[in-house]
Amino acid sequence: MSSRFIHYHFKNYKDKGINITYRGKEVKYKQSTNLDTSKLGEYEYVYQYSINDKIHYTKRYITVVDTTKPELILKGDINTILDYSQEYNEDGYTSIDSYDGELTDKVKSEIVKEKNSENYKIKYSVKDLSNNETIVYRNIIYKDLTPPEIKLKRNINS
Repeated sequence: MSSRFIHYHFKNYKDKGINITYRGKEVKYKQSTNLDTSKLGEYEYVYQYSINDKIHYTKRYITVVDTTKPELILKGDINTILDYSQEYNEDGYTSIDSYDGELTDKVKSEIVKEKNSENYKIKYSVKDLSNNETIVYRNIIYKDLTPPEIKLKRNINS
């Protein structure tokens, strides 16, 4: 007899054990495991017990998985306002994952144009090795930031 469970990495796992009875009496058992919640993979708990001097084993399989999305942090402002004459210079970003570590070099970016506008968004995305994805956007907003130039004419008759 065996059972399977999913467990999330870095979270404490408390095994509840098993209940074994034989002819109405509880049977004692020993348990052992190779479980390491800091590493992804399949692990097992082995329960060993004896009935009528015969040794029996029951196993519980535990799969440690990563379901946590990576962190993706944009440097600078999320809303960047530029004059029509300016070009956007990337402010940068960083990405880290609780299991895979540094992912900044895995970040992908693409420009998403807004319909009927000079404005656009930059879409940043990153996936960890378990295919958990984070997506964030930076808004690039163009405005006329150049103040008007006013020149006064001199009155010659004054």
